[in-house]
Amino acid sequence: MAHSYYIAARAIMSASAAAAAAAAAKKGDQARKLARLSHIAEKERARGRPVNTRAHSDATSVIQTAQRQVFGALGLEDVELESSARSRTHMNPLSIGIIKPLPPPASWGFADATKPLIVDVGCAAGRFSLLMASQSELALPDLVDVNHLGLEIKPKLVERANTWAQAKQLAGRVQYLQASANASLAGLCKGYPGPVRCVCVQFPDPHFKRKHHKRRVVDAAFLGVVVDVLEDNGYLFVQSDVEEAAAQMRDRSDLVGALERVGQYSPRDVRLVGAEVAAGSRASEAYWTEAGKRALLDGGGGGGGDYGDWLLGPNPLGVPTEREVQNEALGLPIYRALFRRKPRAALASAV
Repeated sequence: MAHSYYIAARAIMSASAAAAAAAAAKKGDQARKLARLSHIAEKERARGRPVNTRAHSDATSVIQTAQRQVFGALGLEDVELESSARSRTHMNPLSIGIIKPLPPPASWGFADATKPLIVDVGCAAGRFSLLMASQSELALPDLVDVNHLGLEIKPKLVERANTWAQAKQLAGRVQYLQASANASLAGLCKGYPGPVRCVCVQFPDPHFKRKHHKRRVVDAAFLGVVVDVLEDNGYLFVQSDVEEAAAQMRDRSDLVGALERVGQYSPRDVRLVGAEVAAGSRASEAYWTEAGKRALLDGGGGGGGDYGDWLLGPNPLGVPTEREVQNEALGLPIYRALFRRKPRAALASAV
């Protein structure tokens, strides 16, 4: 009997030692990860880029608290998921599997597919659409009681977002698809039975390197699709926490005659000349310097900052994304612009 107790005690001690070793290893992994993120943060800061806030341990609790305050009412933590939504941080939007156009569903999953549609391009986790669909009042009243379509290239995020929508009885108004907006937006929107009221491009991957600017979502072709599928007086909303990327989205949209700015904007500190800066052609990309600032076309040479000319006030949609909540919780800037699609009849009569 004593021998059995001895064996049991040894087993308990071994289990405790194993648990302690596992906890120590996990703590060590976390310390190494934090050190690595801090190192990356210093490199990003030296390059003048936004710093990854995960590198600051004191910021984590602030972000988590803010996320719970904004999205806690959705109760998504209670939804049982079949698998983890962890996926690769970056995916090439020009890979063969992603750029293949996704045809519109044979049968849309919305309860009423004739209602106006809001498309969230690069929806990430998808909480923005879920929260917006649950609101009965918004700053823009014509965005209430509409359907929501989130487009995302990461399949695990799409799977989890659809699970959330189903569990919260929002699937009749909110759907998510794995698709590249550049390849599939036109076909999906034209195959939708109702009108398209709003297209949102929020915090897209900035693709800092100039050679990767071709991967950015908002280019001349994308904007051509947007003005084609938007209903008269429909909206295009763009925002980012990277000023250079936001400026490119804003200025390229300014060049589209069918779009007009909505709202009040801050003064622009540096006036750039030459519309071709934002045109999106292969030649125009050379006007964006490797440092992430635009080169002036008046012979200034070194490149100039483009500060100001941003939408004043809070988010005009009244509903934030996860990234937006994070930035506002940490007091970091967000650069926005809102556009309205001009009525087609008015444009035709002006010709």
